[in-house]
Amino acid sequence: MYLEPDGYKYFPRDVYLRWFRGDADTRAELDRRYGIVPIRREVLRHAAQTMFLRLAVKELASFFKCPPDLPAVIEARNAAAQDFDRYVSSLFRDTGIANVIVDTGYPEALTADGLARFERAVVADQPR
Repeated sequence: MYLEPDGYKYFPRDVYLRWFRGDADTRAELDRRYGIVPIRREVLRHAAQTMFLRLAVKELASFFKCPPDLPAVIEARNAAAQDFDRYVSSLFRDTGIANVIVDTGYPEALTADGLARFERAVVADQPR
């Protein structure tokens, strides 16, 4: 089982997104009509058992030097991401990424300041 971003596999198009972004009253009404909470709980339960997530938790726990369980990794990631530029830079250094190509899509998707910030965060340790 998997849940597409808009929940289309389980609910009419856009229902899950409305639930996800909604306030408490909106969520309660949509859950009453479509049973979103139990379906979401089941999907997430299955997702937590995938080999991909298990491997990601193991690798990230090693990177963050924390216990290899999802709550610990999330906590460590959230703490590291407080200084987002440093966090991204450390991920790039750890994996040996030396170059990136950024396709911003539409021009308004990323400002010049945002691109400069990204560039500082991912600067390579050593030029080629």
